[in-house]
Amino acid sequence: MTNSDQARLTNNKIFLAGSAGTGKTTLAVDRLRALINSGISGNSILVLAPQRSLLKPYQQLLRRADLPAGEQIDALTIGGLARRSIDLMWPLVAPTAKFARPGQPPTFLTLETAQYYMEKVVEPLRTEKLYFDGVRVPGQR
Repeated sequence: MTNSDQARLTNNKIFLAGSAGTGKTTLAVDRLRALINSGISGNSILVLAPQRSLLKPYQQLLRRADLPAGEQIDALTIGGLARRSIDLMWPLVAPTAKFARPGQPPTFLTLETAQYYMEKVVEPLRTEKLYFDGVRVPGQR
């Protein structure tokens, strides 16, 4: 593949919309395969999805033995990307941010534990002080 072919493959922006089962993921996996087969460096490719289960088709492709050898391609959730960024920057940020234990890595909450602790903070404000009186969503949200 020529440099102009690689540029055409990587510079095009594609927005897909469609209901479930219309082939959006299949097309995206095919595009990832084309990027890999074109010789584009794996560290130039990031597959990003809102939740882990949506990464499975990409991970299956990336595990295939018939793909050309190269750098590892990251397939992450948005939370995973955030966590990697924090891991990378933590040694620079922690000492100046005045955390109690800057030498220790941060503790990450799952979505479920974050919701649990947020409820403990928000519930008294909602019921006793009526801070969220106009908000009409279920408490767990």
